[in-house]
Amino acid sequence: MIKRYFLSLISIMVLFATNSIAKSHYSLGEIAKFANDYCLSPKATGTHLKIKTKADGGARIKFIGALKGEVDISHEEWDGLQKVLPNEQLEDNISHRKCKEGLLPFLEKVFFSPNNKTGDSTSFSDNISNLVINGDFAKHWSYGWKKGVRDKTTGLMNAELINSTSDPSDNILHLSLSGKNAGWVEQHIELSTNKNIENLHLEFEMKTETKTTGFNLGEPIEASFLVQFNNKNKKNIGQIFYSAGQKGAFEDTGLPGAPISLRSDNSRCIIKTNPSYQIYSVNLFHQYINCFNKESALKIRSIELVAFLQTELKNQSADLYLDNVKLFYKD
Repeated sequence: MIKRYFLSLISIMVLFATNSIAKSHYSLGEIAKFANDYCLSPKATGTHLKIKTKADGGARIKFIGALKGEVDISHEEWDGLQKVLPNEQLEDNISHRKCKEGLLPFLEKVFFSPNNKTGDSTSFSDNISNLVINGDFAKHWSYGWKKGVRDKTTGLMNAELINSTSDPSDNILHLSLSGKNAGWVEQHIELSTNKNIENLHLEFEMKTETKTTGFNLGEPIEASFLVQFNNKNKKNIGQIFYSAGQKGAFEDTGLPGAPISLRSDNSRCIIKTNPSYQIYSVNLFHQYINCFNKESALKIRSIELVAFLQTELKNQSADLYLDNVKLFYKD
């Protein structure tokens, strides 16, 4: 009974997950060895794959080691997959053999091509051009990004690269702000008129933390990722804030002294986010229409991406962790 359920679960995941990626070419022997090693090491999942949850409840699985690549799965698929991960296998007494029997069909569908005769291993990619410079922060954060503060005499704004705890080779941008101030890191991006704006997508990974020590009169504190849309005259025609902070100044007033991206009185759209580490992936054109209107969306010619922090009391602090920022066209 467990075996039939296990295989049915994997076959459902295969149906959806493999539609979103380009295959890599691995031999069946390589795939079988990965499944064997994975199922033998229930406490070493991080040496075989890494999983990040997405804002929509799904997950992104990054295969490392013998197999390499990434695949996105839906909320329903992720709920099912958790039942066959090593920790769950221990609880449910699923044997090493049944683990392999369940994983192999999934891995073969994702990674194996019958035309592969050599068994060469190559990582897969959608080959999409990222419009963001240094969006993965492989170089120092100042390459492609610009930092600013509202008031250089108050508060403290710091920007640094830190290593991911799950992958020491992965750099993450960490912004921290303490005291009464506002700070940001931003990048301006010109869009091509030869591309279909309706296919513009945004993806980023973010975690935020806000804290007030002692007495608080309800002053706003904010940690957000902002997208500003400009027309051909560089005029702001809408702003979308991906925010997990308290209800702040964004909905009511401008921010004197902040960058142009944050000074406009034009409409703002607040998208509530989860403060824990999440992957956000959206069709930016459709998101804009949901917030504003299609007529204005067709006038978008450039975009500002801004990681933004704001505190209004000396006993407040805010932190933002940002990684893998991507802006791209995808049919």
